Amino acid sequence: MEHMMLLVTYRMLPGQRDAFLQEVAAAGILAKVQQEDGFERYDYYLSAADPDELLIVEEWDSEAQQQAHVNTDHMARLRAIKEKSMLLPPRCSALPKPTEHERIEKHPQPAGCGCFFQRRERNAQPLTPPSATPRTMNLDSSR
Repeated sequence: MEHMMLLVTYRMLPGQRDAFLQEVAAAGILAKVQQEDGFERYDYYLSAADPDELLIVEEWDSEAQQQAHVNTDHMARLRAIKEKSMLLPPRCSALPKPTEHERIEKHPQPAGCGCFFQRRERNAQPLTPPSATPRTMNLDSSR
């Protein structure tokens, strides 16, 4: 399987999301992930509706590279941090590679929302990649 995108939702212990993010940042885990072979994206998103939920969007050039990522020392460190911060095991979904007519692009409205969706436009303008800064988004599907 080439190109892999994962959506991973963490359910944190009450009030532990910010402490988790601070510990991950202090350990330099995100910088290490960004140096890995096959890395395309590894972004954290914060729920505006639930202060104990965290979404990670990861993209890798291949499943093999994502599996190599899972077995690194810094991911072992992340697992140790998660063990003391997470309430439940993460929920993970893998998305297929977009077809040639689909592009994953940043939603144009509202400005700075940080959400992503698939559009079926062949001539869409390229967008600036998102920063490594966590963004707030509403993960409540009832709205």
